[in-house]
Amino acid sequence: MSATASPGSDPYAFATDREEEERRLVAQARLFEPITEELLRQAGLGPGMHVIDLGAGPGDTAILAARLVGPTGSVVGVERSPEQAAMARRRVADLGLDNVTFAEGDVAAFGDLLAGQARPVDAVIGRLILMWVPDRAAVLRTCAERLPPGALVWFLEPDLTYDYAMPASPLWAQVQVWILGTIEGLGAEPRMGPQLYRAFRAAGLPGPTLESRTIMRGPDSAPVWFLVNIVRAMLPVATQLGVTKPEEVDIDTLEARLLADLAADEAAMIVCPMTAAWTRVPG
Repeated sequence: MSATASPGSDPYAFATDREEEERRLVAQARLFEPITEELLRQAGLGPGMHVIDLGAGPGDTAILAARLVGPTGSVVGVERSPEQAAMARRRVADLGLDNVTFAEGDVAAFGDLLAGQARPVDAVIGRLILMWVPDRAAVLRTCAERLPPGALVWFLEPDLTYDYAMPASPLWAQVQVWILGTIEGLGAEPRMGPQLYRAFRAAGLPGPTLESRTIMRGPDSAPVWFLVNIVRAMLPVATQLGVTKPEEVDIDTLEARLLADLAADEAAMIVCPMTAAWTRVPG
């Protein structure tokens, strides 16, 4: 998911620089792609299914789903940002995929999209999206009430309150304060992953299957760039919220300093734990 926001409005606020945001999202997707593919397969996404991907962004999850459903299946990505939708369409065209399309719209109102589908929807999926949606309960209720019996409901969400490194130096701990302070200041949910079970049940869905995955790396292979990209993207909003200041972050040297601390402490970087929850709409 990608859009521009300001404090007090829609919480997603990373896209102050459109090209930089696109690069960040694509790099992030590559990091999480193995986890996403494994858990989509485990949930039963497969050939011939008709899928809706909520918060499609530049299209990575939709493209992955398109590979899994194959030429007899189809994927519709829902993305509210015209720029992100346009990028996703370009990428799909470059890959020669003809079973993926993108619709511009708010994911909270995707029920309107369901009414216009030529065939029943077999699955609704989303990655790193519910945490940003103010009315996430409405999204899940739509799944429970508007999807046909047997349809798969699958979401992958993070927990951002974990230890970012072990052991964590003061700088690593400070990065966590910046990220959590910005996300919470915007009204987003930093612990959406652990809340998925209750959220599904509150929406009237059966209790979902839950699987969590965590990426851990030592100093030689730690994807510190991933964390720095997030800080860089949210820095203007973090400054506006009073969470930090550019001179305090010193973004151009942050990656080197974080890597140096990992090496000095013989520490491991921990990428945010991701929880997938999935269930089927009852008959």
